[in-house]
Amino acid sequence: MIYTIQPGDNLLAIAQRFDVDLAALQETNGILDPRSLQIGQQLIIPRREETEAEGLATPTPTPLPVTVQNLHFSETAIGGLWVLGEVLNDSGQPLEQVRVAVALLDENDGEIARANGLVGLDLVDVEETAPFAILFGELPGKFASYQAFPISAVPAYVGSYYRDLEVFDLETEGERYASYTVRGRVRNIGPEEAVSVQVVLTAYDPLGRVIAMRKVVPEHNVIPRGGETTFIAVLAPVGGPVEQVRAVAQGRRIIR
Repeated sequence: MIYTIQPGDNLLAIAQRFDVDLAALQETNGILDPRSLQIGQQLIIPRREETEAEGLATPTPTPLPVTVQNLHFSETAIGGLWVLGEVLNDSGQPLEQVRVAVALLDENDGEIARANGLVGLDLVDVEETAPFAILFGELPGKFASYQAFPISAVPAYVGSYYRDLEVFDLETEGERYASYTVRGRVRNIGPEEAVSVQVVLTAYDPLGRVIAMRKVVPEHNVIPRGGETTFIAVLAPVGGPVEQVRAVAQGRRIIR
């Protein structure tokens, strides 16, 4: 089923309207930041029985050679909770399909809620970090502690990715605690044409915690050898002040 976003809609309300899991709705549509929804945007509404079946099939987390770090928690105005952070790939090999889970625990270390999400980068190179944003639509109550851990990561098929993309002339504008406008340029410094180019932005507070992230498509998502393009995006930090903004470009190769 396809639903077109109307004025006043938000992701939680849409999930409740169609009686589907919020995380499933977000994952099905590749939404990293629900605050970036646009009027007229079309969403795929997953079937409830499919999301329930997937939930039953979720495997027990297995320790993976990926470090989850720099977490920041922020309650939403409607009773939810944002958890932002990043992973560090210290496995010694490039990874893809990296997914992180956060479990909220009570005073007796019992799990009261869990949510998960993919990191912002499709390919996480060796010793590279990749941000994530996980939303708990509703909290069952106060939690005493938490656990954050990777639940999936596989060796990457590097040949399908284009890694010779350089971000430069990065500029930020805005209040330290409010929305941040980020501008920059992406240059193709490699030997081939880059397609499906995206820029992943991460904002940090003075303690190094992730307080905003966003994946944006630049003005041109195909960049020829030696070419460049521009991008602009607005970040909405869940904390602050913003101390640093990091930008990483990712793309694909044309496989012939």
